[in-house]
Amino acid sequence: MRAGLCIKPGTAVESLVETITENPGITLALIMTVEPGFGGQRFMSAMMPKVRELRRKFPSLDIQVDGGLDTATVLEAAEAGANVIVAGTSIFKAKDGPAAAISQLRASVNKALGLVERVTDIPL
Repeated sequence: MRAGLCIKPGTAVESLVETITENPGITLALIMTVEPGFGGQRFMSAMMPKVRELRRKFPSLDIQVDGGLDTATVLEAAEAGANVIVAGTSIFKAKDGPAAAISQLRASVNKALGLVERVTDIPL
């Protein structure tokens, strides 16, 4: 089990920075990129400075983003420093099916993070 924190779009990132600094056991921070409540909302690019700030201050922190992520927005999130992606609507409503959508999202994140694509035996 791991400890993590989450903030909504209207919450300042400084609250996370302060809490993570005071509690080194926190290993994950979630930045909501939509207002929580329902799927299908538009990705809020204005949240990316929060991701960049966390990545700058905590290089080894897992930074998760949730909301409006698809193949068009995941690259922006990953380039800002997000390394954990939550996607719902874009996977379950994908034209080519969930496995293809997950593969495309993973490839985009790996590219942004400078990771080499790897073959895995883990079924999607």
